[in-house]
Amino acid sequence: PLRERGGAQPGYTLRRLSVSEAEVFFLQSAAYALAVFAYVMAQCAVCFGFGLWLQSNGGGAAGSLSVLAGFVNSSVTHAMLPMGDLAVYVRMACVYATLGMAAAYSAFMGRRGRFAISPFVVMALAAVGLAFRAFTGELGHNIVVLLFCGAICFGFISSVNSREKDEDDVEGED
Repeated sequence: PLRERGGAQPGYTLRRLSVSEAEVFFLQSAAYALAVFAYVMAQCAVCFGFGLWLQSNGGGAAGSLSVLAGFVNSSVTHAMLPMGDLAVYVRMACVYATLGMAAAYSAFMGRRGRFAISPFVVMALAAVGLAFRAFTGELGHNIVVLLFCGAICFGFISSVNSREKDEDDVEGED
């Protein structure tokens, strides 16, 4: 997470490198978003395997299409694997990016010796606000989630940029 711990000083190291804090924030956001995506895809694989096991043991009313019907009809599995629902693909990419930015913002604030509560609030909002559920044919829900994700990402990006500019002004005065 690039936090100050046990004698390691990643903030000092980053200041010595020719990479800006904003670039580190975006790289960490991408890495954390991919980690969330990998986690969700592991859950998807478990659901798919369990569905195939149920289907092979005679469970499911749709015969050989039981797993497919189950994935489309369940709001949780439809969010994991939308199967051609472009709006859900876009929305879930934004959800992963937002959660990645939340985790990166926590590390960003940790390098400044501060604790940020907002990443935990974003993760709780994702769980409570049905970010990991996608209903078939519900474009309105997807748009609302996209708007919330966009607003949250804008807040994180503007906070990182303003804090970076403030530190540049302080360094210029020194």
